[in-house]
Amino acid sequence: MDVKIVDQNCELEECTYVKVFYPSFEGYTKPNQFIEQAVKKQVSDFIGSDLPRADLRPLMNSFIEDYREFKNAFPESLTPWYLEVEVQVNYATDELISIQIATDSYTGGAHTNSSLLYFNINKDGQNQSIYKLISDVDKFRNLAEAAFRKQKAMSASEDLNGAGYIFDNNEFQLPENVGFNSQGAILYFNEYEIAPLSLGTTRLSIPFDQFRDILILEL
Repeated sequence: MDVKIVDQNCELEECTYVKVFYPSFEGYTKPNQFIEQAVKKQVSDFIGSDLPRADLRPLMNSFIEDYREFKNAFPESLTPWYLEVEVQVNYATDELISIQIATDSYTGGAHTNSSLLYFNINKDGQNQSIYKLISDVDKFRNLAEAAFRKQKAMSASEDLNGAGYIFDNNEFQLPENVGFNSQGAILYFNEYEIAPLSLGTTRLSIPFDQFRDILILEL
């Protein structure tokens, strides 16, 4: 599905819009339903809507209406808003589809906002967290911490929180978002998840050959 709705009241060169894209897979009804609902939830949560999620277009139109209300209250504002939600397939097997949902937006302020969500969907349309896909969480966490410290040029003993990061009990934890691509695992910390905005996001990669022995599924 590829839909873009533009503010029809706009007379500027650049206008407020909301755009949504997500793929579908022939013969995979339940994974398709999961992806569609995940996209609807992302749009609904972003705009704080109480509208039912049965149809995506009313949710998208609600974003346009929110901008019009803002524009009526602040007619001097000339900068349009936008919301983009796009699903990308990073990896797919007969057993698992690993996707990312990228959300990019601007609704005023000094900068845009973006986030990535990762989902690993089985053929029954259920999201599988990394904890369901590996048999040794401690080993995987240790691999992730080693990759993190290498990327940040930190020694094995250097204090995480002292370097500006925010981990409970000053101990490395896996991110909420872990997915897969053809090379291995992708671990993604969104803005503010473990650090202030000034330190940005963090994306880690762990090759399959480092953890294939603890994978529960054949990927």
